Amino acid sequence: MRKALFFDIDGTIWDDDRWIPDSTREAFRKMKERGHYLFISSGRTRVFIPDRELMPLGFDGILAGCGTYGEFRGEVIFYHQIPRVDILHVNDILRSVNAAYVLEGRYFLYLDEERFPGESSFPKRIKGEMGEKLIRVTGNEKRLEVSKFCANYLEDAQKQKELEILWKLFQRDIIKPQEYGKSAACWGLLMKIPIRLATVQMIWICWNTRRILSLWEMGCRRQRRRRNM
Repeated sequence: MRKALFFDIDGTIWDDDRWIPDSTREAFRKMKERGHYLFISSGRTRVFIPDRELMPLGFDGILAGCGTYGEFRGEVIFYHQIPRVDILHVNDILRSVNAAYVLEGRYFLYLDEERFPGESSFPKRIKGEMGEKLIRVTGNEKRLEVSKFCANYLEDAQKQKELEILWKLFQRDIIKPQEYGKSAACWGLLMKIPIRLATVQMIWICWNTRRILSLWEMGCRRQRRRRNM
């Protein structure tokens, strides 16, 4: 039976140093030989997924941005970005509480380095990875194209409470619209590409596999019930 297999990147395909073991490369090669469909599934947005290192492993598609972007064999199947009026409101809130944050889109990451503590290595590391695809938030407000964002937990309790206003609209920590997620995106992607679901077993390899699989199984049961009606 052909399977659709979804793999997270960080801590699954490679380690913190972006090292991919030879055994992992060999495993992907054997899965492709057996006719399985391989997908990347990552919280990273599309621009933050390096094709040169990952796509030669044999991936057929990509779920990116915590379920806000889906791609199959180079074709974009769906993309959901946060409306600009909403992200500008979010940006104002993050600035008002002096938060350090990164806005993430399909084509660019947006970050103001001065908002991060001097001892933080994050801005320099991201700049090294992204190059010209990392641009400032300040001065680019009119061109923001964002599907998710990350904000730090503030030491100031009152400011942290103010930051939690965003959680009423978005999913906390790694923040994206609540209506999107990896399980829903997986279902949406496989429904729109030329794969017969009756012959595909979905296996998701990531930190919250059990929860995502349970949601997937519920979706499959609903689909079978509709077919039998």
